[in-house]
Amino acid sequence: MDRRSRWNLKELLDKPCPSSHCLQRLYSELYSDFGCPHEIARFVRYMPLEDEYDPRKHSKVENEGHMLEQWRDYLIEAEKKFGFGQD
Repeated sequence: MDRRSRWNLKELLDKPCPSSHCLQRLYSELYSDFGCPHEIARFVRYMPLEDEYDPRKHSKVENEGHMLEQWRDYLIEAEKKFGFGQD
């Protein structure tokens, strides 16, 4: 599946999820299902970080928040690239 198709999955991901664990499991499944694309790796829990963020210096809640920020940043980048959300 190409990047544009992955973006279309946003609708599925916008549905409420009961916990961050649920979201992390979903990210991991997407990562695997789409052939481990580089742009998704940054918010998959078991992948090495590419930024300066050191999870050992933060709480579990902060680390989960960091991963969610990575997801948000990806969606913003994809929106700009593919022109979604533009009227």
